[in-house]
Amino acid sequence: MQKARKSLALVLALGLVLALVALTGCGGTAETPETPAAETPAADLGLVADGVLTVGSDTAFPPFESMNGDTAEGFDVD
Repeated sequence: MQKARKSLALVLALGLVLALVALTGCGGTAETPETPAAETPAADLGLVADGVLTVGSDTAFPPFESMNGDTAEGFDVD
């Protein structure tokens, strides 16, 4: 009976220590980073020409997108 009580006390103590170690990472104060105020864009990203949609693409990944002469082709282009 005495041996069972010692074993139970040891298991409970070990469980409490493990729970304390596991919960240590959950505590503490979380510092929220300060977000800078909205700034004006570094570059003017206006339209190149009115009524024209300008698109850029990196066509170096066949079969998804590649160049065939001056024509773009591939899955993404289609």
